[in-house]
Amino acid sequence: MTEDAISPKPDDTRAERTPVSPGPPARGPEPGIGIGTGMVVGASAGIVIAVLAAFWFGFQGPAVTVDNAPAESAFDDTQPGLPTPDRPATGTDILPPDKTGGGTLILQNVGDLDSVVVLADEATYARAVYVRSGERVTIPDVAAGTFEVLMMLGRNWNTNAFAEAALYQRLDQPIEFAERDVDSTTEYTRLTVSVEPWTPGLVGVRATQPFQLAP
Repeated sequence: MTEDAISPKPDDTRAERTPVSPGPPARGPEPGIGIGTGMVVGASAGIVIAVLAAFWFGFQGPAVTVDNAPAESAFDDTQPGLPTPDRPATGTDILPPDKTGGGTLILQNVGDLDSVVVLADEATYARAVYVRSGERVTIPDVAAGTFEVLMMLGRNWNTNAFAEAALYQRLDQPIEFAERDVDSTTEYTRLTVSVEPWTPGLVGVRATQPFQLAP
């Protein structure tokens, strides 16, 4: 891993909702990034390039609900195609997690290149998930913690990197998955990340040095 690949920063992307968990007040939005109603949006020329829709949901027994809809329904997810040696199915854990939790990560690849989305903590790559171009997947059981979001994009996956048209990028801000007890329920973080190839002028995501996942 390179120093540029993992460089934690203060995280102010947590959504606020009454009741608000203790913590330092959120700073004002940076240019090109709007913060409000639990959503951080990076956009340029009217194109949304990085969406982090963050909100809390409560676990009560076997059913999880968000806005009165079961969270586990994942009604917008793509039915995964059959895997091939150079193209894993969407949702494949390229790097399985060492720890799990109650968080949910929704990944939506809106570009024309396949992608591997990596969650990196201060010490290592914690989890990596494959998402084919034009597909969407809901990743459950994300562990609590603060993570940098790194992205590989390209074609012809070869063990731990793309062999063709490889691009490397990251979100400008880390994201946080948290868990807290409220009365008789436990609340978890639910995030959505939209993936699209980086180009100069886009806000909320930036190019980074090439990196590989350990085989």
